[in-house]
Amino acid sequence: MPVQQDLAALPTTKKLFLGSAVLLLVDSFLPWYHVSFGGVSVSEGGWHQFGSITWIVLIALLVWEGVRIAGAAPIEGRRADLFSSVGALAVVVLGVIFVLQRISDGSLGFGFFLGVILLVGLGYSAFQTFQASGGAEAVRHEVDERRKPPVV
Repeated sequence: MPVQQDLAALPTTKKLFLGSAVLLLVDSFLPWYHVSFGGVSVSEGGWHQFGSITWIVLIALLVWEGVRIAGAAPIEGRRADLFSSVGALAVVVLGVIFVLQRISDGSLGFGFFLGVILLVGLGYSAFQTFQASGGAEAVRHEVDERRKPPVV
């Protein structure tokens, strides 16, 4: 039961983050577009062409979040939130590129539209997580910390 308690204790933003990510992964298997030619119709899911990269990064993000929830992450707190936000941003950017690529391909399937909504949800929750972890100021602080010479 500790995992259920951990999930219940998560803030709403994190629940939206994880829910959007999990549903987006499920959505990647649904039909994103259809092409019909000469009486033959073919549908493709999100794992076609460039979409594969998006979903692999999404799986890596979900694994990272699972490790964080299990308490086994090598970094914690603000740094971990920044890492999660950057990972989600990568998924959203790759997802938007994939969506723009798919717009020109035949008839769009319901997976496409659901994917767009879930990308917006993931992007919103990632932005909220980024802001809660200190935003741009936290990133500047982390960069400054990395630039300092090691103390001997």
